[in-house]
Amino acid sequence: MAFLAAQKSFSAIPTLAMLKLLHTSDWHLGQTFCNFDRADENAHFLAQLADIVGREQPDAMVVAGDVFNVPTPSASALRLFTEGLLAVCRRAPLMDVFVTAGNHDSAYRLEADSELWRGFRVRVHGVVAPDCSNVAGFVHRVEGKAVVAAVPYFNPRSVSPNDVFATVDDAVRSVNADGLPVVYMAHAALSGSDTTGHDDPIGGMEMEALATFGVEYDYLALGHIHCPQTLKGSGGKVRYCGTPVAVSFDERYPHGVDIVTISHGLPPQVRTVKIEPLRQMLTVPCDPVPFDDALAQLALLPDDSDAYVCLNVLVDKFLPADAQAKALEAVRGKACRFCKVKVSRRESVSDSEAKVNAMHMAELRAIDPVDVARMTWRDANGDDMGDEIVALLRSVVDEVNEAEK
Repeated sequence: MAFLAAQKSFSAIPTLAMLKLLHTSDWHLGQTFCNFDRADENAHFLAQLADIVGREQPDAMVVAGDVFNVPTPSASALRLFTEGLLAVCRRAPLMDVFVTAGNHDSAYRLEADSELWRGFRVRVHGVVAPDCSNVAGFVHRVEGKAVVAAVPYFNPRSVSPNDVFATVDDAVRSVNADGLPVVYMAHAALSGSDTTGHDDPIGGMEMEALATFGVEYDYLALGHIHCPQTLKGSGGKVRYCGTPVAVSFDERYPHGVDIVTISHGLPPQVRTVKIEPLRQMLTVPCDPVPFDDALAQLALLPDDSDAYVCLNVLVDKFLPADAQAKALEAVRGKACRFCKVKVSRRESVSDSEAKVNAMHMAELRAIDPVDVARMTWRDANGDDMGDEIVALLRSVVDEVNEAEK
């Protein structure tokens, strides 16, 4: 009798709900890279994604923004997305899928077919209303498994991030009385993240504080930053899965999708599944060397290497006038896709200019505009701005400053 009572008591202990999640983002479908169409590479990735979903059988999959590379994707890119996502859904018919717009997407275009996608257990969200009136509708239950808040990209100058995620927190609390694991999605740059591989404008990305993104989540699935990473100081709860396929030569890190096991109140367990690219991105050589040395290494590239190639050159002032022609001649008859010559210059950079490269927008506004212009001129032209132009800029800046007094 005591054994039966103990067994009955044990069976009354509630089972901790657990979610198996596939986290992916930043597909950039439809990218044309250095005038080369990447449609076959996009299809190669989507086929691997379908295989991963078939093997893993996740409860849910999130695509955290930048589905397309441009706001007006071609008809072939749209078709690739539709056919690829349908193939993924067929491999796991019970999986719930959440797709959100990123800063590269047209929010309205992505959302246009959202009602059709519901028939395949896919929810698509693209637009955040300025008054946050539709934000509660981003919150969904994966029945018996989790609550997912699928928040698309929005401009923080137009919509308050604090208002958005305060609304999300309230909506989650209202539907999660049973304590299911909670996943938030966002497409944003968070302070403290590693932006390696991004070609950013002067001043860098505008970063948001982690505290902005609510408090109710067990896992924050991020898109936008291409380098895969778990944010330091987040207790393992905040992660960028990164791009599944490199979109630039600077993305010299592994690429894949994440399989995440999530239980309410416990640290998520993350396992990355590698995506094999159809073509590699090669920087030849890895570190910049003088043009003739780089050219010699380019000529040694195997004839059958079907890779994108960037020639990495160190110069004192300028490239030879025929540098591009010589590089193309060196790869004549090879299978590679020669893209560009990357130039690094020997001249030193002043302390004030070096600091500008790492500054955020708020800090940049405090720098002398003439110094910023001189740095930009040097980056573009490889030499110093002439004294006459500097003097002209100085007079314009002084006039503006005087008018603002």
